Amino acid sequence: MSLWTCAILMCCLGAGAARAADSAVILMYHRFGDSDHVQTNVRIEQFEAHLAEIAAGPYKVLPVPEILARLRAGEALPERTVGITIDDAFRSVYTEAFPRLRKAGLPFTLFVATAAVDRGLADYMSWDQIRELRDAGVVIGSQTHTHLHMALRGGGAGRAPNEDTHPAPISRPRTVGSRRNSARRPNYLPILTAKPVPQS
Repeated sequence: MSLWTCAILMCCLGAGAARAADSAVILMYHRFGDSDHVQTNVRIEQFEAHLAEIAAGPYKVLPVPEILARLRAGEALPERTVGITIDDAFRSVYTEAFPRLRKAGLPFTLFVATAAVDRGLADYMSWDQIRELRDAGVVIGSQTHTHLHMALRGGGAGRAPNEDTHPAPISRPRTVGSRRNSARRPNYLPILTAKPVPQS
């Protein structure tokens, strides 16, 4: 593992140790081994170094819904609790990350941007692959339908908040497809849903 990777992980994962009872560190990933998208990519050797550090260190990786449930209930979390999330459902999650996380026995949550999956874009997983992950115990969450990039759209100023333009806190797990797709999709996926954010 490079000194830089080790320093970043130790800084991030050690930061919550003093408040271990009421906090966790969430590691977020997007793409794996995809040198065409360096802004959202982690190199395979970096990811393997992260997994090795997590396995060797004094960390407790828990599923994100369990972390949230325990925090909401006021229950203490183990020291150095870590959650792992992956955004967007890029194909490299299925081909690169999933086999490594499964081998390491580490739970993770995949947040799916459903429009790209519905369109069958080549760089994204298919619904069958997502179901395979679900059946293997991966928590599947919604990352909206269109995955609006608010920075590119001026932050949504002047528009009413909806599922594609307004971030919302995660709520309880529910079995649905996605709000826009559930009527068409006969095989529903368990996802984390978002509560509406009150207007200010």
